[in-house]
Parts: sequence; C-alpha cells; structure tokens
Amino acid sequence: HAYYAPMLADWKLHADSDRALHELLDLCRAEKLPVTLLMMPESSELRGWYSDGTRQRFDAYLRNLRETHQLPLFDLRDWMTDDHLSDTFHLSREGAIVFTERFGREVLPKVRVRGNMP
Repeated sequence: HAYYAPMLADWKLHADSDRALHELLDLCRAEKLPVTLLMMPESSELRGWYSDGTRQRFDAYLRNLRETHQLPLFDLRDWMTDDHLSDTFHLSREGAIVFTERFGREVLPKVRVRGNMP
C-alpha cells in the first residue's frame, strides 16, 4: 500500500514510456507479430487505490492504444476474487489454475477468431 497507493492516486504516463510502447507496437506490426493487450487481475483493494482521475486517464490511454494500433484489449482486472491472489496482483497457485481455465474458455477463442494467434 505504501508504495503503490500514492502512485495510483495520481498516475501520469511518462512520455518516454509512451514512446517506447508505441515503438514496440509499431515494430510488432512491421514484423507481422500479433499483439493482444491484457489487463491482468487485481485485487479489490488495489483497484480501490486508483483515483477517479487515474482510472479515467489510464482507461483513455488503453482505448487510444487499442484504436491507434487496432489491437484487441481484454480487461481482466476484476476476473478473480481476492482469495485467488497471493497479494494485490499476483495470482496464487489455485488462482492461476482458475484464471488459465477461464482464459482458455473466454479469451483465446476470441483472439484466434481475430487472427492474432497461430
């Protein structure tokens, strides 16, 4: 909490990070490497540390990435219950099993349909 809460209360993307991610996504497109954006599970506690402004900025940034690079985006932040996380954002062993099974059922078929998986 002491480390992440202040950061998430007033998150702003650094220009160097934004540029590096766009360069990576441009390279993937040039090399015909498929990319899918995933927002991985977070605990309810961690999701509570985001300020409204941070959430709006971050979600707008994700929408921009998705639209600019025409990428599928799956927001899985609320997929798992807190008891499936070993801390605020790492899956427990059981959580990883539950997540992987659900991911296989609900996400992979959609990604394959879009032609983003071999």
